[in-house]
Amino acid sequence: MNGIHDMGGMHGFGWVEIEKDEPVFHEEWEGRVMGILRQVRQLPGKQPPIARPIIESMEPVRYLTVSYYERFLHALEIHAVEQGLVTREELDARTELFRQHLAAPVPQRNAPTEAARVIASLTVQARPEPSGPLPQFKVGDPVAARNLNPAGHTRLPRYIRGKRGVIERVNGWYRLQDEESEGLGPNPQTVYTVRFPAMEVWGPHADPHLTVYLEMWEGYLEPVDQAARS
Repeated sequence: MNGIHDMGGMHGFGWVEIEKDEPVFHEEWEGRVMGILRQVRQLPGKQPPIARPIIESMEPVRYLTVSYYERFLHALEIHAVEQGLVTREELDARTELFRQHLAAPVPQRNAPTEAARVIASLTVQARPEPSGPLPQFKVGDPVAARNLNPAGHTRLPRYIRGKRGVIERVNGWYRLQDEESEGLGPNPQTVYTVRFPAMEVWGPHADPHLTVYLEMWEGYLEPVDQAARS
């Protein structure tokens, strides 16, 4: 995915402000959005929400001016309508109700078992798939990030494309989210932790003592000698 939505390595946005003792959620509604998103993913017979590709379709100015959880709310609304969980008319009517009556009570549903399952899902790291193709690389292999320019969703940052690094760790097979977002199935690939010198990534003026680590699917990588010929 090329566009304003891939902000990694882009200049002009100023320093990253680090908030001391930053809470997990700044507003109660942010936690609700994350909870709803997790719950909808577990509904039987429904396509799991693919939030990132929907977010990446947002108009650039809106994307840059809304908050992190507003982007996920936007994706959740679109997905809910597409999956028939709610109609656009119902969604617009409820939105207008709360716009006109800010103190209107928010519907509550007491489902402790489902709530516990959602909370547990937030604390569990993604597990690797039990099987997949044999890894092409091993620890210590020099690799290069492929210079791919897909039209749709990808987890390959623009700033790392064409850069050279070394395999630090082999992490097992994980579903390739690029293809999941296109409805092509899980297609598990080996994920590697790749070590890149900062000067390779940011140029000769970068701190030579810094290192960038990225977890990358195998399809994003190629042998250094192959990159040199391409």
